[in-house]
Amino acid sequence: MILSRIRLNTDAASTRRAIANPQIIHAAVEACVNNEERKLWRIDYLATGAYLLILSSCTPDFDKFEFGANGESREYSILLDQIRNGMRIGFRLRANPTYTKSAGTGNRGQIYAHVTIAQRRNWLLDKAPKCGFSLNENEFDIITSDNIRFRKKHGEKNVELGVAEYEGLLHIEDAEIFKKTLTDGIGRAKAYGCGMLTVVNPR
Repeated sequence: MILSRIRLNTDAASTRRAIANPQIIHAAVEACVNNEERKLWRIDYLATGAYLLILSSCTPDFDKFEFGANGESREYSILLDQIRNGMRIGFRLRANPTYTKSAGTGNRGQIYAHVTIAQRRNWLLDKAPKCGFSLNENEFDIITSDNIRFRKKHGEKNVELGVAEYEGLLHIEDAEIFKKTLTDGIGRAKAYGCGMLTVVNPR
């Protein structure tokens, strides 16, 4: 796996429009990582600017990415090889917290978004054990919580996603499951910039 980062040109109106519509960024990621495998991506806002992170099976062709420059990539295995049971490390996650309501036997359940901060916190607390880690309620926060609306194509109905960004400390309980979580992501809406969990370099 390859972890890449590219600084977004937020001075350009076209970039600002793309950031507001995850479908546009999704299409741009697909264009520069031209394979059929699922990619994880996320936009991070740092003191030095806005950056697009991409986790993919091959190195992106940044010449095909129109919303930024100065892309850099590294082998993700360098980080994965350091993961061990018992580690306590910092993390960041942008996710789409949802739940499924039963529609009766034989019927497909309806998916709903968690809307309150408490619901979105509990969603991650519930997810953690299945993803190979645990959380202390006092050691993580939701730093942004929003509902975003966009259209996939002209003329189609708006898509609405509930999005929460989490930061804090986690404790690795099952290293192998946790590694899979890092490469596969957490939750829904991964095509639209959700689900990518990142950690600080473990020592």
